Order: sequence, then C-alpha cells, then structure tokens
Amino acid sequence: MTPRDQILQDDVALLRDFFQSFAAPYLRPPLLSGLSGRGRFLHRHLVLVTDDNPLGRLLARTGDLFVQKGLLDSARNVAVGPLPGADDPAGRDSLPVFAEIPLPPIPGKDPTAILCCIDCEKTALAGDWLARLRRIGQEAAGNPRAVCIVAALLPALPPSPDGIDGLAERELSWQLERDTPDKTPGQRFLLDIERTCRDVVAGGYPRLDLCRIDGLFGAEGQCLRHFDLHGELRNAFRENAVNITAEDHATTISLTYATDAAKFLTHVIYGPRHGQVYNFVGNRITVADAKNAIRALWPGRLSLRAEAAAGIPHVYRTINTLKTFLVRWRHRDAMPIPAALYRTAAALLDLPPVNAGAIAIYGGRLPRIKSLELMMLRDIDAFCEKHGIRYFLCGG
Repeated sequence: MTPRDQILQDDVALLRDFFQSFAAPYLRPPLLSGLSGRGRFLHRHLVLVTDDNPLGRLLARTGDLFVQKGLLDSARNVAVGPLPGADDPAGRDSLPVFAEIPLPPIPGKDPTAILCCIDCEKTALAGDWLARLRRIGQEAAGNPRAVCIVAALLPALPPSPDGIDGLAERELSWQLERDTPDKTPGQRFLLDIERTCRDVVAGGYPRLDLCRIDGLFGAEGQCLRHFDLHGELRNAFRENAVNITAEDHATTISLTYATDAAKFLTHVIYGPRHGQVYNFVGNRITVADAKNAIRALWPGRLSLRAEAAAGIPHVYRTINTLKTFLVRWRHRDAMPIPAALYRTAAALLDLPPVNAGAIAIYGGRLPRIKSLELMMLRDIDAFCEKHGIRYFLCGG
C-alpha cells in the first residue's frame, strides 16, 4: 500500500470514528425500546452533489463506507461536470461510484442529508450549479426532515481592508458586493450561490445552510488560492531547502484540512438552527509559519533559508469565523498543522513514513483513542466533583 492510499484510508477512518461518537448523544434510546445504540447516523440517507474537488471526493469515499458499516441506509454521489478524480491515474481504481443523473430522488419522509460541495473557481459549471440548487430546494421542500448544506470552497479573495484580521459572514458579503468593483469570475460565482441560497430559503425551504470554506487542502488535493502548498512541498524536496521571504512573515492565510471541513459540515447538519451562513477555517497562520512547520517535519533533510521580517504591512488573506459556536464547533478539535502537512506531503510525494507510528498505530486511530480516554476522565472527574471524592492520577 502506498503512503497516499494509507493516508486516504486513515482520513476516512477518522471521519467514521468522529461521526459515530458525534451521533451517539442523539441516539440514546429509552430502555427496552428495541432500538440500537451503536452510533447510527441520525440521517438515514446521504445525497452528495459535487464537482471535482478534494472535499467532495473525501465525502464520497466516506459515504460509501458508512453504507458498508450500516451507519447509513443509502449514499448517492452525483457529479457536476467531469467525474471527480477521473484525471488522477493513481486513484482512479479506488474512486467511489458517481451517478450520471442530474439529481437522485430525495426520500419524501426519511431523514435525509444533502451535501453540495462547490469549488467556486470552477466557473464554467456556474449555470449548472445554480439550476441544481434551485431544483434541490424544490425537491427537498416536500420532506420536512431533509436538510441541505451547501459547502462553497471560496475563490481568491481580496485582502481584508484596514488591517482587519479577517471578515465575518456579513462583512465578507458586504466587501464583495459593495467594495470590490472588479470582481473575479470566482467571486461573482460565489455571490450568485449566496443569492440562490437566499432565494431557496425565502421560497419555502428553510433547512438550508451555506458554509464558506477557505484554504482547503488534504491528501485528495488542494483548493488554496493564496499559497501553493503542493508546489512548495515539491520545491522543498527538490532543493532540500525551505525558502522563507520577508513577505511570508507578513501574510496570514487560511489552512483547512479536508477532514476538519467534513467534521464541521456534520456539526451544521446537527445544528439547532438552519437558514444560516457560516465561515469556516481550520487554522489561520502566516505563510512563514506554514513553511517553518514543513521544515520542522524533516529537519535532517530540509535546510532553512529565511529572510528577516522587514516591517512590511501585514496582509490578511483569510476570513473570520464568528458563528461557528452556534453549532458547537471548537477550533481546538481541528487537526494540528504539522500532522495535516505531513499527511498531505506523504500522499503527494509518496514519502517514506518517517513518523509512521503516528499514522499506523491502531490503524491510524491513536488520536481517537486518546480523545475517548479523555472523555472517560472527564466523566470520572464530574462524578468525583459531584460527590466530593478526591482522586489521583498515575501512570502514563
């Protein structure tokens, strides 16, 4: 198995474990009810509509696994434009199945999650996408238990004005609509998506949310607009050095690992309020810090060539995430940047697993095991606090 295949399988396994643990609090049935409490997904059907982007390909693999494991009754994948991943010889044989139909039928009564993953830079598909969103609103309106999440992978954005460290949901819309006279095709596509979503909600389907995702990358590929991570990794291993410029110190960008974006979409599906717009970023980091993290992963192989910060005005090419608390997302749950960068580099360059222990132990689920142990400790701590019991920790 290649490092790329190993990382892809592990990403899907991480999402499976996350979904099972996330759904458990919603699925504790009354005693003697005869219902299963094994962590079944709250929604019985998943409909994924996506163009060729890393998040859509990851979700397609995950949905197929959920059906195999009995966590879903059905998962349908629909491609908009060319088949996702069809131009990738390395992964073509393991591609999920995509239906060649405009939209599969949406069950009329069963709980159904509809996920639309849109790369806003694929503007040639704009007309097709907008028509599909309107049709989804019409079809889903007949099912009061269907929820639709539109995940828009943001296009290249102008820098935040006046040194603001990131624009929130309404501020970003205002900047693009009112303060950006020369809009790029991707920015116009994003605004069209937002208008269409508002029309769908106003037209009688309120259970639709728009999630703007910035700086997506992962083992399946990247949608980074202001930093070519794949090119940087290739250059670093070709030259055996990481080059940091003065501008890198003064530029803050978004880096969002694909599994974090998928986890956030799950939070939104289960969220108490719908008809919302959310900004999502896994990590906000300077380009210099991102390059430093790459070099720190392979210190014996990569040298560092760095320019000092030169008092250049700081530029923020990222967004703010003020509303994520509404769906109980915690940024500390995002994958740490070093781990995300390692997984991406190993998948892209077929690097030898220099830290295979972090990937292969327990099938790649060591972080999940640690989080479960921490959950158990919190329960013990709450019980002892309630009853006034003193306790001590030992071992390790």
